[in-house]
Parts: sequence; structure tokens; C-alpha cells
Amino acid sequence: MVRKMLCTSRYVFLCVACLAFLTGCSDPAAKYVGSYTGTIDLSGQLKKKAEAAGPAAMELVKAAKATLNLKEDKTYDVTFTMFGKNESESGNWSAAETVLTLKATSKDKVGSGGAKLSANEDGTLIWRNASVTITFTKS
Repeated sequence: MVRKMLCTSRYVFLCVACLAFLTGCSDPAAKYVGSYTGTIDLSGQLKKKAEAAGPAAMELVKAAKATLNLKEDKTYDVTFTMFGKNESESGNWSAAETVLTLKATSKDKVGSGGAKLSANEDGTLIWRNASVTITFTKS
């Protein structure tokens, strides 16, 4: 059960990386350029599974980190640190109003089809699905 949760969490982190590097081709998108640190929150069935696996599983999830770098040239790189291992991805990003889209350039990475992030007025970028929310805060 813990193994399945770890695999699911890894997939989510990689998807988030793809989402974090969305748009930014015009002056309005320039405000998104920079480095971000991500925190992960679980909900729904995934949270129940992690809690059922015990406190150690929840501590592993809490220790997981994500860093996202949105560059001026509309490229990005993202790194997820989870369970003592780093997973990285890079690609292109774009922005349309308050939605950023990330598209990985490597086909072997999870989430390479693209990811979408919501930009909030406070400057945070949010990626979420039914069980995981990643909040990126500008460093």
C-alpha cells in the first residue's frame, strides 16, 4: 500500500512540474518568471491511504519538495525531491491570463502531455487534482 502511494505521489509531482511552467510570452507573463518552492497537500482517497499506512508515510509526504524555475525565454525546469530521490523535468511554458501551461520536452517523463497551473493574486501558483494540491510560492 505504501509502495502504491509512493508511485502515485511521484506521478503527481512530475505532473506538477509540467504544470508549473506554463505561458509567459508577453509582458503580463513576465511577472511569473522566477524560482518557486512547492509544498504538497494530500486529500481524498490518497490521504486516507497515506494515513492508513501510518505516521511514517505521512512524514515522507510532508518531506517531499518541489522547485520550479520559470525562465524569461519561456523554458522551465522542475525538480521533485521525494523519498530521498530527485526527479527533474524541463520544457516550455506559456501563460494566458491566470493559467500557466507547462509542456515537457522529454517524452519519457510523466506528465509530458502538459500541465496547467492557476495563478493567484498573491503570486502563488497552484496545481491540483482530486487527491493532491501543490502550492508553489515564489522564492
